[in-house]
Amino acid sequence: MQHFGIQERVKMKLKDRIEMEIRLRENTGIREIARLLNVNPSTVSREIKKNRMVCRNKKVIELNYRDNEEILETHPCELLTKSPNVCNGCPRYINNHCYYHYVIYNAEQADNNYLKLKSESNSKIKNEVVQIELKKDIQKLLNLGQPISHIHISLKEIYKDDMVSIQTIYDWISKGIVKYTKKKIKTRATNLSKDKIEYKKRLEFLKNKEFQDFVEYTKGKNLNIVEMDLVCGPLGSNGYILTIFIPRIQFLMAYKLKYKTPYEVLRVLDDIENKIGYSMFKKLFGVILTDRGSEFLKFNEIEISKKTLKNRTKIFYCDAGTPTQKPFIENIHRLLRKVYPKGVSLENVSQEDLYEVVSNINSLKKKAYNNKTPNDMFIETYSKTLLSKLSLRAYNCDEVVLLPLNTTSK
Repeated sequence: MQHFGIQERVKMKLKDRIEMEIRLRENTGIREIARLLNVNPSTVSREIKKNRMVCRNKKVIELNYRDNEEILETHPCELLTKSPNVCNGCPRYINNHCYYHYVIYNAEQADNNYLKLKSESNSKIKNEVVQIELKKDIQKLLNLGQPISHIHISLKEIYKDDMVSIQTIYDWISKGIVKYTKKKIKTRATNLSKDKIEYKKRLEFLKNKEFQDFVEYTKGKNLNIVEMDLVCGPLGSNGYILTIFIPRIQFLMAYKLKYKTPYEVLRVLDDIENKIGYSMFKKLFGVILTDRGSEFLKFNEIEISKKTLKNRTKIFYCDAGTPTQKPFIENIHRLLRKVYPKGVSLENVSQEDLYEVVSNINSLKKKAYNNKTPNDMFIETYSKTLLSKLSLRAYNCDEVVLLPLNTTSK
């Protein structure tokens, strides 16, 4: 657009603002200033009106303090109602003979206002770009079946201060900004209290092996406690998963059982001892806590090593109907069920499949453990060699995949 035969310039620089301040002091008109700066007169008017500021006059005595906005709106001087609407060229301002507060245009302050506004605008654009990329990364990891807590920890290491809160991710999911295939986001249960069932008849052979005995045995001792359980498929089908969990480092192990028998459980434990040795088995499986399933009741055989005929572990049993006494393994089963949902047959699950799934679960970052993964803590506590002997491996956080059985791919 052209005005007065001159080309309109897009941006005003500091030197232009300084020139404008000088000309205002000389009482140069708006049109003449616009001609000198090669801009539209309306540009000069907007620049002055947008950046004019209050310069307080010490001669003014006020009973009540007024802020700058109020002074600008209620200023009594009639000269400020006329162009250029500032005091820069007024002799009373120049000689400091006025009894009102001054309203002036300051080039340096005007330029600082412009740079601040530009910075905020650029920052806003940058934040919008970052959020677009962030949403893409969250969607990518959700598509791999990763838990939201793990996604938040992993991406926070990449995005740092630009990372949103975990609640924001949930809000994006609820608004459909990112898609979550899980039908329902798990919420905290409000009533966990249950009436405990009292059993008057207790199995005599579990004497000294019950939960109260476990509490007394482990009290004040630095023992490695392991929880053990069984994951089952649909009723009437074969194929089971023996799960072993070390709560102290949140580390999971899982083994395929063809049948739900004590001999299958013993086969797995003996095989682990053969792989890692008696001493390491005793260190790793200091105390085992499990339920009263028939597959776990061969406690003498579980406790005694076939190779050395010495005690390799100590086993105790939860009270009947009280799975909450081993809460950690019950909780970790939720991650396992992401891959093997309830109702899905486990007959065709291979041991290699389980090694792969468990390696992914153990590669999830844990916020309560300084964002370390169970694999990190296992290697720190024991060794990478021992992890390898258990046929497990560590994945990078962005490589973790926890999809249902029929879509699992690696």
